[in-house]
Amino acid sequence: MKKNLLLVLLLFLISLTGCGSKKLESISLSVDNLIPISETKEIKVSYKPSDVKENITWSSSDENIAIVNDGVITAKNYGKVTITATTENGIKSQVDVEVYKKVETLNLSKQNTEMYVGDTLQLTATVTPDDATYKDISWSTSENGIVTVENGLITAKSIGEATVVATTKDGVSQECYIVVKEKPIEFSGSGDKIISNIKIPKGNYKATLSNNGRSNFIVKFYNSVNDSYGDLLANEIGTYTGSVIIRDGETKETTDGMLEIKSSGNWSIKFEPISGKITENKITGTGDTVTSWFTPGNKRNIATFTNSGSSNFIVKVYDEYGDYDLLVNEIGSYNGQAIFTTSSLSKYYFEIISSGDWSISWE
Repeated sequence: MKKNLLLVLLLFLISLTGCGSKKLESISLSVDNLIPISETKEIKVSYKPSDVKENITWSSSDENIAIVNDGVITAKNYGKVTITATTENGIKSQVDVEVYKKVETLNLSKQNTEMYVGDTLQLTATVTPDDATYKDISWSTSENGIVTVENGLITAKSIGEATVVATTKDGVSQECYIVVKEKPIEFSGSGDKIISNIKIPKGNYKATLSNNGRSNFIVKFYNSVNDSYGDLLANEIGTYTGSVIIRDGETKETTDGMLEIKSSGNWSIKFEPISGKITENKITGTGDTVTSWFTPGNKRNIATFTNSGSSNFIVKVYDEYGDYDLLVNEIGSYNGQAIFTTSSLSKYYFEIISSGDWSISWE
């Protein structure tokens, strides 16, 4: 009887010991399945149960394409290969990887551009090297309501700014910054002329003017019926091309504007919103110019100016509300500095009047 009790107790203890031990059920492998030639990737191993691990033997289906040591894959030649992990008790898991030639550079036909609402623009992408494995491009836009893009064809939908991104399968990308504007208000003709009932939307607008006559070219813009003197946009002799602000920086809507043009030749005038952005603290140009926007932030700026022209050199800095500071008002060549203060609540642009080359930098 005692022997039988001892035997039962022994079997019970053995069964308890068996229930308490755990065995590995499976393993799974995870790794980036694309590996550039001559690079390495480490395979992550997951165990089930997670607290039971066994030693693993690694193998590659083709060591001419890739080898594997201690879970680290080394890519040798182009092609596809299967990596196998086998535990000491024979549990296996596999992962397929491809060794490829990666894209080194991706260049777009434009990196920034301006478009009018309704326009389309075809961007082209150039990939190097030419024998890269994955040269296909995926396209995306930061603002689908402003521009859409399909196979590099951009369609301007509404006013604003957006970034179109081209990306290869292996993650190389390039961006194109786009400003979408309303179509300009354009006038053209020859000789002296009066144009009435001009409508300009609310906002910051500039006028781009050109003239091929040999004598006086004078252009005045009257903002309303109560504007008795007009805004002098041009007062030149001979051929001319340049841009100036209109409405003296005023941003309200114009409903009954008027242009007065005096010219001995053909001329054109285009009204359009100030747009774009300056990304560096230095700009250069020639002649009368209205710049794009810049956002220096809340600070006191020290600006340095140069001018090679022989007549008036005038520089104003405007904020988006139409207020301005006169920074330079000189005649002839110039090299000097001025201070202007800016706010983080506004963005700014320069208007430059010059008969030569000029530069502006600030810090």
